[in-house]
Amino acid sequence: MSLGYHVVDSFLCLFVFFPSMLCYWRGIWDLYGVYLFPVDPLWCDWATFGLGCGALLGYFYMPAVGHLLQRVGLVEGRRGWKGGVVFVLLTRVTMYIHAVTAMAHWRGVWHLATRYIDAFVANRTAGAIAGLAVCYSSLVVLGASHTAIFPPFLVIHDMRSDVVVPCTRLQTKV
Repeated sequence: MSLGYHVVDSFLCLFVFFPSMLCYWRGIWDLYGVYLFPVDPLWCDWATFGLGCGALLGYFYMPAVGHLLQRVGLVEGRRGWKGGVVFVLLTRVTMYIHAVTAMAHWRGVWHLATRYIDAFVANRTAGAIAGLAVCYSSLVVLGASHTAIFPPFLVIHDMRSDVVVPCTRLQTKV
């Protein structure tokens, strides 16, 4: 790949994909606070976390959708425009459902961590350093420290035929 492609790719990631993703996260994040127990932040945090645990279900329904698409011949290159429309709609709805639950998990964990770390640690700096050290060390020990490096420079293209096939850390079959 030429230098020009790398520059354009990096520009798109940094100035289009990453800001768009952050605005999406911000919007869905705020909507949880508006619609899930808006008068009780503690219940909202736990409800959001509980909803987020539903992201695990994606490892079951996403392969089922992928299998359905393969079964009806929509993943191969021989689909017509109607098949393309069905492919796009079905995969986008599937990805959106998974994104909503994954974002709920992130918000729930984030808010609960803030709530309970602040309750047990008097010094916020010490809590931040301890949390960083413990969590990053865990990622290193488990061989998953690369997960701390996410967008702007990681883009997964939507039109891959296996777009709804979840990828697990241990590369296990779902």
